[in-house]
Amino acid sequence: MPSRRQKIRRAQQLDTATPPWRSATSGGQRGRPARPRRARVPQGRQQPARIPRGPTLTLKGSVDAWDAYGKVLAPPSATALGNFTTINGQTKNQFKVGNAPVYALLSWTPSGTKGVIYTATGTTPAVVDWIFTPQMTTTNYSAKPLRLSSYILNGNKWPEGIVDVLGLPEQFPWTDAFVSPTPPAGPTLTSVFVNGVATLVDSHAKSLSYKASVFNSRKRFVMGPASYIGYQGYLNSDRSHANPEDALIDGASAFAMTTLIIRFNPVPGTSTDPNTQYYTMKTYSQDGCRYPATVALASMARPQPPVPPSQHQLHHEMGSLVSQIASTAHDTGEVLAGAALARYGPSLVGSARNAIAAGGARLAGAMGLGGAEVAGAMEMAGLAAPLLLL
Repeated sequence: MPSRRQKIRRAQQLDTATPPWRSATSGGQRGRPARPRRARVPQGRQQPARIPRGPTLTLKGSVDAWDAYGKVLAPPSATALGNFTTINGQTKNQFKVGNAPVYALLSWTPSGTKGVIYTATGTTPAVVDWIFTPQMTTTNYSAKPLRLSSYILNGNKWPEGIVDVLGLPEQFPWTDAFVSPTPPAGPTLTSVFVNGVATLVDSHAKSLSYKASVFNSRKRFVMGPASYIGYQGYLNSDRSHANPEDALIDGASAFAMTTLIIRFNPVPGTSTDPNTQYYTMKTYSQDGCRYPATVALASMARPQPPVPPSQHQLHHEMGSLVSQIASTAHDTGEVLAGAALARYGPSLVGSARNAIAAGGARLAGAMGLGGAEVAGAMEMAGLAAPLLLL
């Protein structure tokens, strides 16, 4: 066992030793090491509570939303349009461009006819091909547009030439576009219509020109709504199914979606080297159709998906909810106000009323709410102060 002298010496050593809480860099001063202080946020500058926002579409995202390729569901809508059956269609047109320009005109119709392809040769050029996206049935039904897009591909190893593209919200004058009566060779366009389209492409400020090499990997063109009323309206399809020319006329009268003009300019060649350019055009359509109750497709009708709420809508809905709660509290507080005044006196009731109104306004600011609607709600919450005193 240690002697008494050893115990005293040990006690002296412990008394002069540096305690573990004394800072070694503080110049020998006693005290615990300084803890790092947290950054203090001023009370008046607190960040508002985050409110979920709806998706923000970029330019590419908005174009993707209207592209009919690969889409199964209808595009979201902020208005209730009732139930309809979503019908998707697609078609492929192949044509060649040589010494004469080739035009492709796209325009929405309530049937499978979505446009026409023709070669501008002679005074009355004949229709080369119809842009027709087959529908699932030819039964009488009503249709509205949903989506319409087209992909174009140049199949040449060494593509040459220029392609002009013009998209417009205006519709084509299809009423006077075809020769009447129809010639034995088939539907034929009038020279007035063909020359008008050519002049429009050449003179319009929004006409774009592309090199043929751009179409070596397929290029996409997407049509959008031309007017709100036209896009939301339904057209009967029985006349459109009977005649493609009538389908184009009906579609133009609806003023539903934008139109598209694509001109493949000629690439001159020789007899030994014709230099022909081959193009493939795939068109995709999506329509909302309403069928009679006796048709099986009518049972597949579904409502249009709703648009996700935006930040403004969420603010409005939250403000409305606060207003309803405050209104209920105010009505109940009016009933019990007499009892509170009798028990606590007018001074205490008035102080509580002012405190609730001020605190509610500060809470609304922290939540990112504002406007007369929320201010009125907080004022009514202040008038309901007797509820908290009983």
